[in-house]
Amino acid sequence: MDPAWCDPRRGYAYGCGVGSAAQAPPARRQPQQPRQDAAAVASGGVLKRSLAEVERWQQALYLRAVRQRVAAQAAHPPIDVGAVLARAASRGSGFSGPPSAGESVSPANPRDELLRRVRALGPRVVALAEQELNTNTAPLAARFADACAHYGAVLESLDATLARDSAQRARAEAALAGMAANAVAREGPDWLERCEVFGKWRARFGMAGLLPLAIGQGVADRVKARLGHARPGFDVKLESGRLGVGWMGRVVTVASAWR
Repeated sequence: MDPAWCDPRRGYAYGCGVGSAAQAPPARRQPQQPRQDAAAVASGGVLKRSLAEVERWQQALYLRAVRQRVAAQAAHPPIDVGAVLARAASRGSGFSGPPSAGESVSPANPRDELLRRVRALGPRVVALAEQELNTNTAPLAARFADACAHYGAVLESLDATLARDSAQRARAEAALAGMAANAVAREGPDWLERCEVFGKWRARFGMAGLLPLAIGQGVADRVKARLGHARPGFDVKLESGRLGVGWMGRVVTVASAWR
């Protein structure tokens, strides 16, 4: 036997079957990897996918609810009664004639028609905040006197609350000057400042089928808090469910709610 194929120290020959045992050298033991349960792996993957699907489903429902709310608000936005009536006046629908023409509380009046259409929308609440003066049906002399007293009180309140060099005050005074001039110096379609007192609006709302909704004391308290240091000159009071804001005893604005 070729001695190159034999190893006398180990007692066997490689590939010859000579010796005490004709065996191959033992293989190196590999580190044992932890066994994973196939069912556990499968269930974990399904659970992760299920949670992801639930999360996507919740996000889809939330986005759909947001879109529906936005669409509802776009379909029924808040109605600016003054702007609608101003557009009606510019078109001459019932406002181009003398003040006494078409301004009674009647189904033919554009204001009453507007309130009926508002009620047909089925709103939960309709809020009205109007200046407390009559520049709609009063004759020129009475309209001029009422406008001077009303806008004079508003300007006095600005003088007590804002500095003379305030930019906010300058803008407010310019807007008030335009409103006062329009109320007494315009006629026909150009006459847009046609305010009415609360009693007239109450009759119009009642004829349209809207019922008064009392304003709570909490609203009046918040208005008083907003007035701050200027409160001594202002009058904020609730009367028969409506909120009146005045200056030095003269009511300048009345807010009411209806349903």
